[in-house]
Amino acid sequence: MAGVLLWLAAGMMVLVALRSLWLTVQSVLMGGGGRPARKKRRFEDYLLDDTVAPGGAPTGAVSASIASAELLEQAYRFANDGGLPVLILYGTEYGFSREVAYRLAETLRTASSGALSPRVMNMLHFELIQWSEEPVVLVVCSTTGDGVVPSDARPFADQLESGALTLRPDLHYSVLALGDKGYPHFCRAGKHFEALLRERSGQQAARLAERSDIDQEDWHAIEAWFGSVQQALRVELLHALGLQPHRDYLRDSIVKGGAMIADLANDVSRKYTKDNPYWATMVVKRPLTVQVEPDDKETVHIELDLGDSGIRYVPGDALGVVPRNCPAEVRRTLAALHMSGIEQAESGETVREFLERRADLKNLRPELLFRVLADSLSDVEAPAERQRASQLWTEAPPSYLRERELADVLLEFPSARIAPHRVPQMVRALQPRFYSIASSPVVHGERRVALTVAVVRYRTLGRDRQGVTTCYLADRVHLRDTVPVFLSRNPNFRLPVDDAVPIVMIGPGTGIAPFRAFAAERRTARGRTLLFFGSRHRERDFLYRDELEEMARRGELELYTAFSRDQSQKYYVQHRMLERAADLCTLIDRQGAYVYVCGDALHMARDVDKALRTILREHAGLNAADTDAYMERLEREARYQRDVWVE
Repeated sequence: MAGVLLWLAAGMMVLVALRSLWLTVQSVLMGGGGRPARKKRRFEDYLLDDTVAPGGAPTGAVSASIASAELLEQAYRFANDGGLPVLILYGTEYGFSREVAYRLAETLRTASSGALSPRVMNMLHFELIQWSEEPVVLVVCSTTGDGVVPSDARPFADQLESGALTLRPDLHYSVLALGDKGYPHFCRAGKHFEALLRERSGQQAARLAERSDIDQEDWHAIEAWFGSVQQALRVELLHALGLQPHRDYLRDSIVKGGAMIADLANDVSRKYTKDNPYWATMVVKRPLTVQVEPDDKETVHIELDLGDSGIRYVPGDALGVVPRNCPAEVRRTLAALHMSGIEQAESGETVREFLERRADLKNLRPELLFRVLADSLSDVEAPAERQRASQLWTEAPPSYLRERELADVLLEFPSARIAPHRVPQMVRALQPRFYSIASSPVVHGERRVALTVAVVRYRTLGRDRQGVTTCYLADRVHLRDTVPVFLSRNPNFRLPVDDAVPIVMIGPGTGIAPFRAFAAERRTARGRTLLFFGSRHRERDFLYRDELEEMARRGELELYTAFSRDQSQKYYVQHRMLERAADLCTLIDRQGAYVYVCGDALHMARDVDKALRTILREHAGLNAADTDAYMERLEREARYQRDVWVE
């Protein structure tokens, strides 16, 4: 009898466990919101709901009290009462500078044992700061694109440049500049802020530590700068200024500035971000190219309806798209992790949700990835795998990670059993992708925004791969589906106010996108509008051919094309420019033309820049030094504007 009861009890326990598992799976499939899931046909489908989930705008405005309370919490997260105030200012476009700033604050608080009181502020809120009260300012600033100051940091930069801010005469400062060496103007924004701090502070001001220019997310170099600042504060400042408490005005300033902070938070143009996007509806998707051979380009034209979002863009702006990872790749990664996906990663988020929405499966963290792998492997059960992980932890060849996604690495260590909470440590955060807007609100409508998307497909290690965002848009988002987006303003890429001023646009490939918008806006312009467009083949990837040729026929646009593979010798836009050298020199040197370049920064933009310099030397009679000075003046006058990116 006792045995029967034990079997019955065991059976009941199994049934309860199965019911709990089913409820958990059902909750995942329904997204936690009670929305019925579509019918599943395969067991693996339970691991991922690959439908595009709808979303919407947040409701209600942020109040002054809530805005100030949130900013206080953020600013004083690592502050210490009675410690020497240290102001850490960050300027960020995508969030990395903010992450670095908080890591710096935590480092300084821990290392100083309370002697320092680091407060962290976004440059956006610079008006809350009494600059004459700040003895130490540490700047962490990224560079957007090719040398552009981040959007939220521009008002602060403008005020510094104008001399409107009075800095403390004995200010001590240091700058960490973040950037990408692939761009010609590497870390220009950080360098610019250091020059402004030097110029606007007094004779007694001092640089705490040498500026450090960081290539992408090089944490070794970042932490080395942390150490330099920490040492300088300990040796030079703490002895000189003492450890007596300083009046910290900033708390009161933030509380009193609640209305201003709320205004910024409620600004419609700033309302939607990568963390709080607007879900726009896809209303048009059509191919722009014809694929004849395997390596032919695949490019699509996409239009999104911005609905009642209130988002208002102008030509030159970009649209940020928040992607989702490919469902098949997420399933493959879960299999390599030996997980179902319902395990908890962090903060109530399942591993499946993390991999789908927040993990950059192609951009791994080598400094943590191999440590996590080594920790999960036993010297007894898998000595060879553990040794391999330890070797890669010490020094992973760049080519190793360049060719591999997370699943590829995990499959090389089949014995590893990684704890769910450590999965987020192995990858970098999935970042939005930015696309130059290819429409004009005047011509195409304020609610309609167009994108020109070059679809990325490639092959490594014998496997077909996909671009994260481009294939998300091209393959998995269908008409009437919604896409999470937000606006990224680009005030450094704008048409001249006077439409009598001639413009020269150079945009091969998808670099045509903003110039489709520019050309539409300039249909009735009094000044000449020139477009240099290039691609591989006239008949396969001449983007927007019909409408561009129609505009040229109507006299609204002067169109000059270059198709690199339609003849035996490669022929690019810079060659076409050199053919028009005398005319271009007249337009630029005598008629004050604006020159715009959009596209690849590594090759095209540099070749175009070289062609422009050749044109000026040969037709304006300038020597090399004069040409350099002339080009710098064009940039200062905003007559030479570039929207370029590293592929």
